[in-house]
Amino acid sequence: MVGFIAMSTLSAGIMMVFLKIGKANWLMYIGRYALPIYLLHLDVDLKVSRRLFSFLINIYHENNTAVFITYLLSIVLAIVIPITISKLLMKISPLFRYVGMEE
Repeated sequence: MVGFIAMSTLSAGIMMVFLKIGKANWLMYIGRYALPIYLLHLDVDLKVSRRLFSFLINIYHENNTAVFITYLLSIVLAIVIPITISKLLMKISPLFRYVGMEE
């Protein structure tokens, strides 16, 4: 019972905080493509990040800079690549219109 009350209070508190904050258009844009990002982010992380990391390690010879650059690029690519793929699918056929939640 205590866990339920704590979780409900936490959820209500988070919702009140986000109601006080104004609109963030970039978050709304990413939210429209939440499904493709969710479905494809592991593929991007596992394939692209590993190749990028091994390439940067060869350049920087196990420097912390390579790790940091790979981390930042993998975050960006895990969002950009799924959005790009879903936009291409929506242009190919109208059957893919729900891939990104655009009308």
